[in-house]
Amino acid sequence: MPTRYLNEAEKRVGRKHLLWYEIYNGIASTFLGDTLVVLLAAYFGAGNLTLAYISGALYMAGLVLPFVPRILNGKNLEKAHSFFWMMRGIVSIGYLALFFLSGRAAVCALVLVYSLFCIFRCVGIMMNDYSQKSVSSLQNRGDVVSRSSTAYNEVSVVAKVVSFLATSIQRISLVVSLVTLQMVGVVANVFSSLHLARIPCRTTISYNPKHSMFRIMGETFKDSYKAASIMAKWLFQTAAIVLAMSVPFLNDVVGLPSNIVLLYTVFGCIALALAGVASREFSDRLGSRPLIIIGGLALSVVCLLWTMISPTRHTAFFMVLGFLYNFLCQFCINLVNRLIVQSIPDDEAITYNSMVNFGLGITALVGSLLAGVLANAGVSLSSSANGTVFYALGLVFGNGYSFTFLFAFCLVSIATFMVIRIREHRSLSTPEAAQALFSVHGLRAFSMMDKLERTADPLKRKILLMSLGNNVTNVSTAEIHQKLASPFSYDKQDFIRALAVRPRPELVEDLILIASDDDSYVQMDAIAALGAYKGNKAAKNALVRLLYCRWSQVRSMASKSLSRVDDSSEYLEAVNELSASARHIDEEIDFLIAKRNMDKQGLFYRDFLASVQQRRSATFRQTRYAVIASFLKFGSPRLAQLYQMMNCSGSSSAFIDDFLPEARDLEEIDSQFYDIARAFRERDWDFVLGFCMKLCERSVLDDSRMANLREGILRARSFDLDSFDEQDFLALLYFSYSLRKNSK
Repeated sequence: MPTRYLNEAEKRVGRKHLLWYEIYNGIASTFLGDTLVVLLAAYFGAGNLTLAYISGALYMAGLVLPFVPRILNGKNLEKAHSFFWMMRGIVSIGYLALFFLSGRAAVCALVLVYSLFCIFRCVGIMMNDYSQKSVSSLQNRGDVVSRSSTAYNEVSVVAKVVSFLATSIQRISLVVSLVTLQMVGVVANVFSSLHLARIPCRTTISYNPKHSMFRIMGETFKDSYKAASIMAKWLFQTAAIVLAMSVPFLNDVVGLPSNIVLLYTVFGCIALALAGVASREFSDRLGSRPLIIIGGLALSVVCLLWTMISPTRHTAFFMVLGFLYNFLCQFCINLVNRLIVQSIPDDEAITYNSMVNFGLGITALVGSLLAGVLANAGVSLSSSANGTVFYALGLVFGNGYSFTFLFAFCLVSIATFMVIRIREHRSLSTPEAAQALFSVHGLRAFSMMDKLERTADPLKRKILLMSLGNNVTNVSTAEIHQKLASPFSYDKQDFIRALAVRPRPELVEDLILIASDDDSYVQMDAIAALGAYKGNKAAKNALVRLLYCRWSQVRSMASKSLSRVDDSSEYLEAVNELSASARHIDEEIDFLIAKRNMDKQGLFYRDFLASVQQRRSATFRQTRYAVIASFLKFGSPRLAQLYQMMNCSGSSSAFIDDFLPEARDLEEIDSQFYDIARAFRERDWDFVLGFCMKLCERSVLDDSRMANLREGILRARSFDLDSFDEQDFLALLYFSYSLRKNSK
């Protein structure tokens, strides 16, 4: 029997209907919301207190919420959600009465219908957070919340443009235009509520008389994290209500016509949509707390600009300020909502949301009424001062709503301070978040991470992973940290290799943890990456421990990385002992590299013929000789290329045909050119060995590494000729020639 929790398939269906609900709701709320109601109220002569009430009524309706859980006890949550959403549209049909009323009667009818609309909306909206939580998971909750907000606001922009165009038609009266738009909103609201009803839900609303809303409030506020989140929501939302007084301000004080005021709200809606995109893009990776602090500080500055601006300023100034306040307000509110959605209890979710919205109703009531009182005081003061309020240092500035906007500044400042006290799990610090947001590299990191989530092509993913690995911002570091913590990820190996190319000391402990885990499938990559952390004590200590691991491959890789971290001879003796047990060519190469870095004198070159003594395969011998040649950088021709040509042709003649003509710049080879060629064709190894020994004996070398290599080659005189094969004789000729070339 299924539980009340949805499976992933049901969540996907729920997210689809939630998105369509937001799309239709964007139309309905735009045409039924406060902007059109404020314009109608102003048209019928409403005062500042009435306008302030309308601005805050959406949230003041939360005062009825204490009674809701008791009434809805036992009802299916989404069915109840859909019912109240349907009712908010039905009561809005009452706006048709405005065709027959005027003056005070019209204002009263307007306020009554809008109040009923707000009550039904408030009851429905308190279920919205749980709907978002039920169809999302912790990993994608920020994305779901922000995507819903973005869809709502993008549609709202289109609806606002339509309202601007409708009110710009001179032949149609303002009342006819606005009420017609409201009826369109009623129709859209019906579709919105129908999609709500189709969201899968097995949760019923529960009411526990012994655990009332007020008791939940008391328990919640004992948790400083939840208390700070909820109070920040109340304050930011109240600040948004107060700043919404900019609409009557532009209409009454600045004197803009209604269609231009609606155009102002279009820019506001665009800002709201962009805020949804921004919060979705950054919140899940940076965390809410640092972003709210940054947004809150910026919003405080914008509020001060609203306080200072003169009513005589160009309309463009008001458009820009309106865009900024809407963007920053919605950005902060989205992020605070993300914190609150995560804290909603599965039991008594409706009671919990009722508590949150009830408190919001109180702050909205107080805030909106105080905003109206302050607007009246400011307008009264400015009426005798040519539209300005403040005088200082010979300057005249401010406007009739300056006190109202100053009040919004205080609310935003307090809310930002509340968020500073929050300790959010897995969030970056504010300076780290600022570095990510306000730098080209930080924004590029976000872009690359977004592309990674949407890219399936393996080659493109590798390119993006390497680019992200080279990005040194905190956000890319945090993303790599998350990937390294995964037991299995297709990207994990590439991220580790990127850390070897672009070391990040802050992630060295992550690499050590993987490198020390014998059961990690990327252990060898992590050990290799530690070699990039030169001088890092933690990396060095970890590699020293790995020198004595039970696996030979781990020991060889650790020795190579240790030689890069600390190239002193402190551990050379241990590496020499361990190299004797090398089984595979990759281990041999690692040990050779470690010796090259640690052994400054090159004593290990005396073991030049170790692969002959160990009777290794042709491939092993070729590889070992080619690696040693690469250390000494003898120049053209390269030994690896000569072996390559030999292997492609299947005969040593390709080696000799390409090497001997190049080597004729040495007198000894030039004089015996044909004898050497004959010896290789006829496999006269006695001649080849004798010739090579003579070349080495004549070589006088100042470089200690080459001198030790000479000693290693001369040891061939004591070997049984049958222990050599063709690979060895070719190598002896190549190295003997190279040493003689570098002789004094």
